[in-house]
Amino acid sequence: MAKGHATALDALIGEISDSELSRRSGVARETLRRIRRGKHHPRFNVVERLALALGLENRALAEAIASTVAAARREARS
Repeated sequence: MAKGHATALDALIGEISDSELSRRSGVARETLRRIRRGKHHPRFNVVERLALALGLENRALAEAIASTVAAARREARS
C-alpha cells in the first residue's frame, strides 16, 4: 500500500507497533509488516493469534486483511 494510505486493517490495529503486536501475538515482525502492506494473506492460525492479541473477533480481522490485500493488488495493477 502507498505510504500514508489508511486501510480498514490500520483502523483495527490502531497505533500498536509491529514490535508490540509481535510480542503479544508471537507473529514475526516481518510477517506483520507484509500483512499491513497487503503483501501477505495469512493462514487462519495467524489471524486467530493476531485477533486474540488485539482483542478482536477473528472474522473482523480476516475481513480487514482481505480488504487490504485486495486494495494492494488493485494498486499494483494501476
